[in-house]
Amino acid sequence: MEQICDVFVSDPMIIDQILFQYWVEGKEIEVAVEMKLKEIQQIVNDDSLILARDASGLKQYDPILRKLFVQDTQDQYRFFDSFEHFMCRPEYLNEQISAQISVSVRHHMNAVYYSLDDDFCRELVGRKLNDKTRTMLDDLSAELEIPLKSIRRQFDNLRRLATFLGGVVSNSSNACAVCEINQTMLLPWDLAAKYTAFLFLINSRVLLSKRKSAFLTAEDLEFHSIALQVTWGRGTPSSSHKIFNTSLMATDQPRKHEEGVAAVFKDLQVQLGTVLGMEVDRGLHAAIKDVKSINERKVLDKLDEALKQHLALSRVQTLRRKNFLKSFLQIGAGLSQSKEYRDLFEEIVKIGEYFTEAEFTIAEVDVFFNVLSGNINPSFTNVIKEESEKAECAEFWARYVTGIQLCLLKIYLRIN
Repeated sequence: MEQICDVFVSDPMIIDQILFQYWVEGKEIEVAVEMKLKEIQQIVNDDSLILARDASGLKQYDPILRKLFVQDTQDQYRFFDSFEHFMCRPEYLNEQISAQISVSVRHHMNAVYYSLDDDFCRELVGRKLNDKTRTMLDDLSAELEIPLKSIRRQFDNLRRLATFLGGVVSNSSNACAVCEINQTMLLPWDLAAKYTAFLFLINSRVLLSKRKSAFLTAEDLEFHSIALQVTWGRGTPSSSHKIFNTSLMATDQPRKHEEGVAAVFKDLQVQLGTVLGMEVDRGLHAAIKDVKSINERKVLDKLDEALKQHLALSRVQTLRRKNFLKSFLQIGAGLSQSKEYRDLFEEIVKIGEYFTEAEFTIAEVDVFFNVLSGNINPSFTNVIKEESEKAECAEFWARYVTGIQLCLLKIYLRIN
């Protein structure tokens, strides 16, 4: 019996990374052609090679060259459209045989396809990743001046990863969110951390609509989210919750402050790989839930005594310590209730205002929190009697304080 076998032979696909970036950003073909021609003109740096003069003497792009660029861009865009299916399912990306593309190029394309716009991410915080929100993307596109195609791509990617993580976490309580995104979705670690950060905020239903938190940028939110997950999240048994060098951020010099923030953020991104799931540690819930029963007078006396060794008494007394302590403990008491996260950043900024009113420098704020972390903890409550429980409680308290400390130091210089 005669067998017929069709064989198709082709050269490896040459991906124009610039055009792929334009396609991902939602730019139309004509716009992409114009931008590509201008870029080549700048590279060649010779108008005679790129431009021709029309009848009126005005310089125009050579029509033959333009036609070639249009055809090439159409071909590239057509391929991107057909290849998008594999980028929506990155686990199949390395197995596909429809195009011969090197591993490095495939991974780069995947990272670009899953890239996120900071302004769009910030706008999504406080919203749900549902169909109702998707119908509002037209308005967000106009407001942010981002092409609708790009907005929809980012929204769908976020929703896809949210669904993916939901399935992974439900199947295994020991799943690390950022590790799963990095390994299964084939995204670079920093991009996987960014997805983990904003999905944590969206799942926690944090709101940014109020006045105090309006100045927070997407960069602030990403830092805060990762800091809270690392300090408040559930870590693997082999991991110890690291004490971060917050003094790097505790400087009034803007440039050194930003360098310190970058160094701490890099450390936080690495530590995110030890966090399991995307919820606050239940042990921390249990340890902090009774903080309102702490004897405030006793705590303030011990805090003042400890602060005297680091700050002048006159500086300590300028701070409304009782108001600060009440706000600080209120955050901890509400961690077990998801609705309490809505105003989390609003409350953190409010805490910062107590220090700005007292004219504390950022270095003094850092010292204050270090003392608070090491000298005060919920073991003051009468409920905790066993020494082993006191030690565990002290550890949870230090993690709780460090989380707020990191968030506050990141934004303190911008709190009015």
